[in-house]
Amino acid sequence: MKKSSSKNTERKAQRDAKAVQQLKTAQRLSALAEREANSLVIGIDLGDRSSSYCVRLREDRLVVMDGVVATSALALLELFEGLRRQLIVFETGAHTRWVAQLLELMRQEVIVANARKR
Repeated sequence: MKKSSSKNTERKAQRDAKAVQQLKTAQRLSALAEREANSLVIGIDLGDRSSSYCVRLREDRLVVMDGVVATSALALLELFEGLRRQLIVFETGAHTRWVAQLLELMRQEVIVANARKR
């Protein structure tokens, strides 16, 4: 009994921590949504299950936030909804085409870098 109750407690703590992290991310993203257009550069490292992103100011190169998002259309829509037109950069890969099309439909400026060229 102790093992299952400690596992349940551990799982609950993990869910709570994840919920707090999602809330903090949502608050920071809502602050980013208020920024003027073309003031940010967002880099995304696309992965099969999850993708890492980094948001920095265009002029200062100051990193404003970074995080991880699921590599799914719904997760990317939620992450970038309400964001004014910004520059989003990532390299070629398996998910490049549909992610680029999705972001362009969201009226973002997209640059896809060829991973084989320097």
